[in-house]
Amino acid sequence: MIWNLDALSKAPNIHIAEDFETDDVKAIFYDGLSWKGKKTEVFSWLGIPEHKTNDKLPAMVLIHGGGGTAFAEWVRLWTSRGYVAISMDLCGCIPKGEYGNWNRHDLGGPHGWGGFDQIDWEHEDQWTYHAIADIILAHSLVASIPEVDSNKIGMTGISWGGYLNC
Repeated sequence: MIWNLDALSKAPNIHIAEDFETDDVKAIFYDGLSWKGKKTEVFSWLGIPEHKTNDKLPAMVLIHGGGGTAFAEWVRLWTSRGYVAISMDLCGCIPKGEYGNWNRHDLGGPHGWGGFDQIDWEHEDQWTYHAIADIILAHSLVASIPEVDSNKIGMTGISWGGYLNC
C-alpha cells in the first residue's frame, strides 16, 4: 500500500491560522505528512452551518483546481446549503497573493502540480502523494467533528481537483 491509511484515517491536529479575518468560516492549519523529514501544515477554510443541537450534518471536502487555493467562498456556498465544508490548499500556499501565484508558507510541503524536477524524488516526497494524503486527512478531520454524520461526507473537485478526487 502506498499510503498508510490507518494513520491518514485519524483526524490531524489543527490550529487557527492567524491574520485571516472572517466571521463565518474558520481559517485553520492542519498537520500534513512530513516532507523530506520536515513537518508540514495544510491551510484550510472550515465552515459549520448554524443548526439545531444534536443534529448530524452532511459534509463536503472541496478540492481546488490548477492555479487555485483554499477558497472561503466555496465553503460559504456549501455551508449555506447545510453542509459542514472544508477547502484546503494542496500546493503549500495560503490564499494571499494573486490567482495562480499564491504565497507559499514555511511548512507547505512540496510545491504544487508536481513537475519533472520531482520525477526522481522518493514517491513520499512528490506533490501528488502529498495532495492525496492531504485530501484524505481533510476527510478524516471533518469526520471527527461531532456535528458531522461521518456516513454522509462527499467530495467534489474542480479541474485538477476532479482528477485528484478520482
